[in-house]
Amino acid sequence: MISIIAVDYHSNGFREILEDSVKKNTVGEYEILIQDNGINNLGHGPGLDKLVKEAKGEYILALDIDAHILSKGWDLDLVEYYKHRKGAGLRLIAGEGGQLKPIRPCVAFFERDFFINNKLSFEAKTFEGAKFDVSILFYFQTLSLGFKVEYFKYQKSTYANTRGNNYKFLDESFVFHHWYGTRWYRQDGARARDKIDSLTYEEFKKSKDNLFKQYYG
Repeated sequence: MISIIAVDYHSNGFREILEDSVKKNTVGEYEILIQDNGINNLGHGPGLDKLVKEAKGEYILALDIDAHILSKGWDLDLVEYYKHRKGAGLRLIAGEGGQLKPIRPCVAFFERDFFINNKLSFEAKTFEGAKFDVSILFYFQTLSLGFKVEYFKYQKSTYANTRGNNYKFLDESFVFHHWYGTRWYRQDGARARDKIDSLTYEEFKKSKDNLFKQYYG
């Protein structure tokens, strides 16, 4: 069984798309576990750590709440691939990042026992002035144990007029991740800011609405 885990923080509809995409595209046995940080805010990384411990699946797919699955039968293909590559040392497959952020926290696949037995963590931490975002510590912990990390390849958005990107598995679209889906809000759910990086709230909302119309259309 696969456990799909995510942390929700005032996601305003993204959660429904994530859950719907799992139901549409997962062939084998699965469970969905969501930590609602709008009710009990543990933080993103600790929330994921908690869900891994609660999960019943042999395998874990961790997603950002504003991400969703695009590929039918992804679970059977991904498990088969992972088993094939495990003998070569593979223990983590994650969203392809860049030079300063080697992986993206929006999608990660791994074995639950590997995570638990090695006391790994999704937590964001700072070491000697270097900030490790959610999942980056997990990446370096995996490498430090002598295992390999592979990547879901980044490509352009699969939805027109949206702010987000697609990650590919075996050259096919696998997961779409919308940008900044839950970073606009305070703990009480009210909007906390008007702009994140170069993205205004109005641009974000238009992009989100376009995604919802295309997904449900």
